[in-house]
Amino acid sequence: MLPPPRFRSDCSRGVYLADGFSPDHFPMQLRRSSCPTRAGFSLLETTIGITVVMIGLLAMTSTSYVAHSLQEGDKARRLANNALQRIIEQVQASSSALRDSETGWGNALQARYAPGGIPGNTFPVQDLTPWDGQETVGSVWVVTDETLTDAELGVHLGMPRDLNGDGVVNSNDVRSDATLLPVVVRLRWMSQAGRREIVHGFYALGL
Repeated sequence: MLPPPRFRSDCSRGVYLADGFSPDHFPMQLRRSSCPTRAGFSLLETTIGITVVMIGLLAMTSTSYVAHSLQEGDKARRLANNALQRIIEQVQASSSALRDSETGWGNALQARYAPGGIPGNTFPVQDLTPWDGQETVGSVWVVTDETLTDAELGVHLGMPRDLNGDGVVNSNDVRSDATLLPVVVRLRWMSQAGRREIVHGFYALGL
């Protein structure tokens, strides 16, 4: 009497086969294999996958925000520089037009860019927001005190210096006889990164 056949498991086919037979020789499935199967992702794998996706989304959001901030900052600085250039040209044109003023060149130029003058000592810049506590972004200061220093003006102009050609630097008001006057233009605006400022100094000539 022959011993009963022993069976082996073929997990790749999901069957039990008798010894000595391959799936090709004996394709009949004798019973379903009890080999363990994998039905899906584990909780740990799912959690890791979600975490990786969230990190990627946060990185993309951060990059987009930084790029947007840089673009806005560049746009604001271009607006400020364009406004600065317009004011410099305006002051120089006024300086040339006032050289024959009856009140004197220095008096006329300082009065035009003083508070209450026309155009006055402040100016707005479209699409820029001034600092808190300030009504406008830009300001113009026509300096008539030749004893002030660069540190006091906040810009490098080689001050103090002789502004009326008398050979000495001792006058606190040279409007009546000035031959050149320092002009300081400031632009202060708010950006997403905080306060921003441009300070520029130049000389207006009365000759």
